[in-house]
Amino acid sequence: MAPEYAVLGQLSVKLDLYSLGVLILEIVTGRKNTDMLESAAGESIILLGYHRLRLITVVRAHRPPACSTNSCHHLRLHRHLLPMRAAREGKELRPGPGFRLLSRVESSPDLEEMLDLESLLEYIEIVRKMFANEEEGFQFYNNYGFEKGFSVRRSYYEWDNGHNEMILRKFVCSRQGFREEKQLKRAIKKRKPWNITRVGCLAKFVIARDQITGQWYVKDFIDEHNHPMAPAELTCLLRSHRRISDEQKAKIVEMESFGIRKHKIMDILETQYGGYDKVGCTTRDLYNFCHRYKTETIAVGDAQIVISYLTELQRRDPDFFFKYMVDGEGHLKGLFWCDSQCLLDYEAFGDVVVFDSTYKTNRYNLSLVPFVGVNHHLSTVSFGCGIISHENIESYVWLLSTFSEAMIQKHPVSMIIDGDLAMQRAIRLVWPNSSHRLCIWHIEQNIVRNLKDDVVKDEFRSFLYDCWSIEETERKWQEFLDKHKVTNKKSWLYQMYDMREIWCASYHAGKCYLGLRSNQRSESLNSRLHMRLDRKMTLLDMVKHVEHCLSGLHTNEAKLDTDALQSKACTKLDASIIEIEAVKSFTPTVFTTVQFSIKVAKKCFSIDILDSDNMSEYIVGRKDKGDMMYYVKCQFCDEGNLKRISCSCGKLQSIETPCSHIFFVLGDLDEDKLPDCCVLKRWTMGAKSAFPPKMKSTIYDYSESLQRYRELRNISHVVAFAASRSLESYERLKHVLQDEAAMNLSNGGDNKGKRYGPVLPQAPDVDSVAFSNVLDPLHVPGRGVPKKNLKSISNTKKSKRVPPFISWLRYLSFNYHTYRLLLKVQYDPVPDILTTTKHMDNGATEVAALVAMIIGYWVLAYLSLRRVKAGSS
Repeated sequence: MAPEYAVLGQLSVKLDLYSLGVLILEIVTGRKNTDMLESAAGESIILLGYHRLRLITVVRAHRPPACSTNSCHHLRLHRHLLPMRAAREGKELRPGPGFRLLSRVESSPDLEEMLDLESLLEYIEIVRKMFANEEEGFQFYNNYGFEKGFSVRRSYYEWDNGHNEMILRKFVCSRQGFREEKQLKRAIKKRKPWNITRVGCLAKFVIARDQITGQWYVKDFIDEHNHPMAPAELTCLLRSHRRISDEQKAKIVEMESFGIRKHKIMDILETQYGGYDKVGCTTRDLYNFCHRYKTETIAVGDAQIVISYLTELQRRDPDFFFKYMVDGEGHLKGLFWCDSQCLLDYEAFGDVVVFDSTYKTNRYNLSLVPFVGVNHHLSTVSFGCGIISHENIESYVWLLSTFSEAMIQKHPVSMIIDGDLAMQRAIRLVWPNSSHRLCIWHIEQNIVRNLKDDVVKDEFRSFLYDCWSIEETERKWQEFLDKHKVTNKKSWLYQMYDMREIWCASYHAGKCYLGLRSNQRSESLNSRLHMRLDRKMTLLDMVKHVEHCLSGLHTNEAKLDTDALQSKACTKLDASIIEIEAVKSFTPTVFTTVQFSIKVAKKCFSIDILDSDNMSEYIVGRKDKGDMMYYVKCQFCDEGNLKRISCSCGKLQSIETPCSHIFFVLGDLDEDKLPDCCVLKRWTMGAKSAFPPKMKSTIYDYSESLQRYRELRNISHVVAFAASRSLESYERLKHVLQDEAAMNLSNGGDNKGKRYGPVLPQAPDVDSVAFSNVLDPLHVPGRGVPKKNLKSISNTKKSKRVPPFISWLRYLSFNYHTYRLLLKVQYDPVPDILTTTKHMDNGATEVAALVAMIIGYWVLAYLSLRRVKAGSS
């Protein structure tokens, strides 16, 4: 580099030591650049020369190990500094401004700072470094940047095509270079540009590979930054110093799989590590990792991996069932799956099924349809889950038929559904003998939305909750319609009247619904799913999260089973024999409802008893029910023992637990135990088979390494907590762990592409033709009126400006009452007209003012049109 270019400030582009020496020699001798003799720039160049001169002295005193390349490097450095050494020793110097400049520099206090031995030794220590590979060199420079307060990134590299290996790598400060001019000059920007971070920093660290030894040595190192360094407490937030370790990734995947939101995961990590500066990553890094991990998981296709996953589950568990449907192009259109536990639960509790398809929890806007019921603890139990793309008759028929196929054509007795008409028609086609009723909760929402009068609401609710005979119900309906004049067949009331048979209480009296009136069982499951599901979720995530939720239901059932086996409900000391027998027969949860009926039986009384052959009929009344009478029929065996009992209230048929009237009759008969017809198996601990399927959920199936990690983590938590109580134990355990960490951290935190969460079972024939045709579902638009696209202001066509007088005429033609105020405020001639007509009444005054204004505006309009025509001609 020529000295004149160095003077112009180009010296920082490439540090040419020979040019530097020549430049200093010319300055102090007065040959060239004499204007720098009295300037600060001249002093800075001399100081830089002293720094390099002292550096070569230290280099010669601390010569690195034998390496031909490095030796040449330092000899070349020494040769370039010879001109500067001549200037330092005073050769060719004459008394004058140059000599005075050199003396002034030598006496400057900045010279001692430039010649700081510690910094020079640090420089020499760095350039003497040798590395085994390129990654090791990057880690060294990155750690150096962490100590100094700057971020590092990889830059230029050279590749040896003959040996197919890298031979040179350049690392730079993250603020090296500048943003491209085309990015700055771009006129139209779709989004706000990022903040400018590159300011042309010159710091760099170049390593090269020695062809003989294979080691990497430092070829060039410049530690000159033109920007402030980050403080120590903020360095951890720089990009190259942020990293999610493998153990953190495993922890993140584990917590996210159980529905913990990502920002909450970050809060947990900060709490565990003791602050944001010790975590090593930011919330954005966590989001990016989760997205990247999810993308890699479904790289072969979302639907493809789901089908493969379910296929492998079916191979492991012969009772596992799943079936899917695709459209003409091969896109997934419907899916249903259930495990062996669902089959067992349906066999025991499948008399009443609740399902709701109004929940959309995935990126494709597909409907999730969980089939749920009530078990012997009155808690929610799942019979399987389905996914359909369109809520039409075809999809529902396929889903219900598939459900029947999975349950070996056992149809439910009754169902609770939402108000979807397609679902109702599909039920009549697939399960014609099953009863179904609309969800009361949805009806209540529609009552509030469609009815405004409280009297009408109360009268309508009587059809929803009160039971009468069918004839009386029809009569009351006609009176209700006539009273409120409901004749429009498109009105909501009339539509509900047409569907009265699937929601009126009178039409469902005595039918088995187990006391269920709404699909809140399904909604409760959906609410649990909502804690973990969102509209951006993939199908695989949804299937896994549903499995998590069902696992929670099974865990809850296991806890209730344990409580029922190890405890019993508490009764009073004077409890009746029937109540004690009920404690033994029913589960504790069901006994709570049965106990209420036993207590209410004390309010019952006998009106009459009708006896016949092996039959007795009790006419029973209740003190709090007025004149209501209930008929309890008892059938006896030949030995005189009670064989069967029933009540006209229908509770035993609908809820399948005895009513208070039956308990009154049993007490009157001095029965010492409950008859079998009063204790259904579904409400007892023997409701399910004694040998449930041995099926372990796959949500706990981890790889061998992660399984070992989980075991070691659990043990280390116990040991660490115990050791923290004593300083001696703490120091000993810390020393052991640090030694183990230094010994085992050989891979630099790379998990080699392994999973951090549960291992996905991969079917062996996932690449076969049968599976390769299953494409991801198409996004399904929501039902209802689509939203109109909003046009930008630049694309909207500007309307022509309407003259003021024409707009006022339009306004006056549609709104007469407002113009009176305008007359008084805006127009001068009008008050004069009004004042000259004082003899007229108010109405005549207003008419005159209106006529005058209209005539005046018409004149103005005529004149304006004449002016427009004249201008155009």
